[in-house]
Amino acid sequence: MKKFESFVSQLQKWVQKDKSNFMGIIEKEVENPFAVATAAAKKEGYKDFSEDSAGAKKRDEIAEAIKE
Repeated sequence: MKKFESFVSQLQKWVQKDKSNFMGIIEKEVENPFAVATAAAKKEGYKDFSEDSAGAKKRDEIAEAIKE
């Protein structure tokens, strides 16, 4: 049982380390959240991104989530 607990502990440490590295990569990659948000909104089917359109509102919503 001790071997299993040790393995689980090592696995948890590895996951935490990898998670922090992964999150750092994500933060560095998103230089323009509006570009990413526009692509995501297009993927959801929005096509019109003119002012006050549904697409623009969705893009802004996604961009705000990315910034956080």
